[in-house]
Amino acid sequence: MSSSPELVFAHVNIRSLANKLDDLLDVRRDLAIDVLFLGETWHEADSVSFSCLRADGFQVMDRPRPRVRDDLSTNYGGVAVVAVPGVRLTRLDVGIQCESYELLCVCLTSASSSCVAAIVYRTGPVTSAFFTELSDVLDRISTFNDPILVVGDVNKQLAKNY
Repeated sequence: MSSSPELVFAHVNIRSLANKLDDLLDVRRDLAIDVLFLGETWHEADSVSFSCLRADGFQVMDRPRPRVRDDLSTNYGGVAVVAVPGVRLTRLDVGIQCESYELLCVCLTSASSSCVAAIVYRTGPVTSAFFTELSDVLDRISTFNDPILVVGDVNKQLAKNY
């Protein structure tokens, strides 16, 4: 954790954590990042990379992309939050199952401060369903008394009919 009372946050679209873990940890150390938000982790629930991070004292909350079929192909997508020792992560259930994007909401607590963070990863065209679901999530997390962070990757292509 940094010596400053403020936390340093970063978002990385990692495109597979498995082959970049050492590089990510070097960047985290060099920039004194306390909390990493990771998109496109391409991981499974039993990820070796996340097990290594946990063994090194990091807190990890993750949401692998659910498999559509039972095969051994790469499981693209997935989001995670990784925090240094001293920052506590608590998963928040906002009561929504998003269909148009991947979502992970957490409460981050450090010393006597806390905030709510939502990491979003969306693929494909932006549709009205995306805006409806995102609006619903924002309405729900805005009821918390803590500051709110929304981070992620929503890509850029727009649906022709929107």
